Amino acid sequence: MLKLGSTGSAVEQVQFWLSTLSNYYSSIPAVTVDGSYGAATRTAVMKFQEEFGLAVDGIVGQNTWNALFDEYQSIQTDIGTPNKYPGTPVKQGDTGNYVKSVQFWLRIAKSNYSSLNDVSVDGVFGAATKAAVIKFQSYFGLTADGIVGQNTWNKLYEVYNDIANKLLSSDLRPGEYPGVLKKGSTGTPVRELQYYLYLIAAFEPSIPTVSIDGVFGTATENSVKAFQQLAGLTVDGIVGQTTWNTLYATASRLRLSAPVFTVERLSYPGTPLQEGDTGDAVLYYSTLIDRIAYYFYSVQSAGQTSTFTAALTTATKSFQTLEGLPATGIVNEATWLAAEALSLTLLANAEPTDTLAVSDEYPGYAAKTGSAGAHVKLIQQWLNSLGALYCEEDFVDETGVFTEAEATRVKKVQTAAGLSPNGTVDKATWDVLRAGAAGLG
Repeated sequence: MLKLGSTGSAVEQVQFWLSTLSNYYSSIPAVTVDGSYGAATRTAVMKFQEEFGLAVDGIVGQNTWNALFDEYQSIQTDIGTPNKYPGTPVKQGDTGNYVKSVQFWLRIAKSNYSSLNDVSVDGVFGAATKAAVIKFQSYFGLTADGIVGQNTWNKLYEVYNDIANKLLSSDLRPGEYPGVLKKGSTGTPVRELQYYLYLIAAFEPSIPTVSIDGVFGTATENSVKAFQQLAGLTVDGIVGQTTWNTLYATASRLRLSAPVFTVERLSYPGTPLQEGDTGDAVLYYSTLIDRIAYYFYSVQSAGQTSTFTAALTTATKSFQTLEGLPATGIVNEATWLAAEALSLTLLANAEPTDTLAVSDEYPGYAAKTGSAGAHVKLIQQWLNSLGALYCEEDFVDETGVFTEAEATRVKKVQTAAGLSPNGTVDKATWDVLRAGAAGLG
């Protein structure tokens, strides 16, 4: 419970919610977000409780906390996806709720990182807020321009979310390796590990869900082993630096990609599907192709059917042509996996077009061994373009999965460009690859 005299980041959270709600309910006075539960905060809580039919005692117990959060989320949802980037940069001279969000996240970040600047949550983006943003950007390896673009916005929210959920040890950045974790380990680093596993499990059915309790028990060990198996790592249930880095890269990609959803998936049946076959595997595959055909006009639809018809053969050939696969009309494992990967990507987030366009702007997080997605495929295309120019034979498969082959090629590019040859595509390496590929045009 929070009450008169309480202090800390939980008080700041309540004050931030109240400050936002005061813009929509004239009966609720605005409060200063300073982490100190004084008379003004107590009065605002009582006005909120009165407005929403709660016991009016000025104390934030579970019912009041939940009601505050629910009403704040409701307002955020009414004006767009909660905490989503507003679409245009937030910068000096701006005012309003987006500025308040930036300032609040900066205050919470300050509570965990002593070297950062503190700010007032007043909704006015002045010189002090710009200075705090620059300090934050510098600390987290972003372009330090004092402007909150999409990358800075996402990193601010990531840091806030991780601190609010007690996932970060003091002065450790999100994803920063905390040391070896294994069965018997406890504490905040284990909570962070479990959060990443929990997030990945929402997308990948082969990863068992874990509780975020800070205790590395058998369930967490099994989940780690399942992830290691999926990522092609040594399956020992121990989280060393390679497993940690791969986990963080995967979780970062997923948390930025789309809202969490689950899909009942079927594994490849083991033998090719072809005309005349029947069953659940055919129905599942035809559903994948039907979804792809909606977005890609060059792919024909055969409808959702549990019988492999002549129309589905034709549709399969058109899909195989799109993917650069042999147009046999027979669904081998490569065709099955390609259809599933593209269909699920479209289900998450896509536009109806004959090409899956991906921005060549740096996505805001590094790509390394274990990373996957459209930005990885773009890296692979750039590497192969440069390889063709210099007549190199070690081309990489454009699968969208970052393997040791990509890391080896990236190291060559980094060495030639005078960068540290670590095989990781950070922003500097991304810019070199993009510039090199653009120069070929």
